[in-house]
Amino acid sequence: MSSHALEKAMWTVGTSPAEAEKFRQSPAAYAEQFNLDADEKISLATLAVGDMARRGASTLLLLMGFMAVNGPGGMGEYMQRMNQK
Repeated sequence: MSSHALEKAMWTVGTSPAEAEKFRQSPAAYAEQFNLDADEKISLATLAVGDMARRGASTLLLLMGFMAVNGPGGMGEYMQRMNQK
């Protein structure tokens, strides 16, 4: 488990519109480019931000990446996902 790798993935998608578009096109393929275990790849591909936060990833980076993919209207969904078990 590597919170650093999850954070790197979320930073990359959150700081580059081109990377956010790559993620939207194929989340599973996008997750493959990072050094993540199988469960982390699923969490990234499904944007399971609550799970990634429990794994130690920065909630600020998670929010940034989530909003880059889903747009500003995604805040409610982000909060719901943060609270999912």
